[in-house]
Amino acid sequence: MVEYTKIRAVFNRDTNGSKKLIEGSYCDETVEFLKNNPWICTEKIDGTNIGIVWDGHRVTYQGRTETAQIPAHLMTKLLELFGGDVNEQLFEQKFGETPVILFGEGYGAKIQNGGAYRSDVSFILFDVYIPARICG
Repeated sequence: MVEYTKIRAVFNRDTNGSKKLIEGSYCDETVEFLKNNPWICTEKIDGTNIGIVWDGHRVTYQGRTETAQIPAHLMTKLLELFGGDVNEQLFEQKFGETPVILFGEGYGAKIQNGGAYRSDVSFILFDVYIPARICG
């Protein structure tokens, strides 16, 4: 299982108890280097971490950890979006036998505070993991 790494904040936090963000004090030199470029900011969806795993032959699903339980109503939606022979053929056409993980967030009703997002559930993609290929 490949676990998605925690996404760091842009700014450092106050270490004297409040943990408030300190604007202008960047936690990463790469982000600080980009500070004068235009940025598009969107809301972070508050849901549950989901991985759609293509192992080169079939699609499976994972939570953030080995012991994570995917809610049944979300699993039904994931199977609708990514399951079945047609979707596996699409993965095979696009990626062949190359393993791929689509990392995203399952969100909506009865997931975290997601009832404000929508009355049902869905999946939003935020990253794609394709293991590095060795050239040679």
